[in-house]
Amino acid sequence: MSAKKGHIEGIKNLVKTLRELDVDERKIRQKIKVRYNLTDSEADKYLK
Repeated sequence: MSAKKGHIEGIKNLVKTLRELDVDERKIRQKIKVRYNLTDSEADKYLK
């Protein structure tokens, strides 16, 4: 698995876990944007 693919899977797993813990979607979006230095559109892709 490439580093980028691993990075993508890690973000997807984080989003899944935060949703399971009932974290608000806006907070999830904000956290992944800051932690992974994502643009708005990149962050939105992980939340779909």
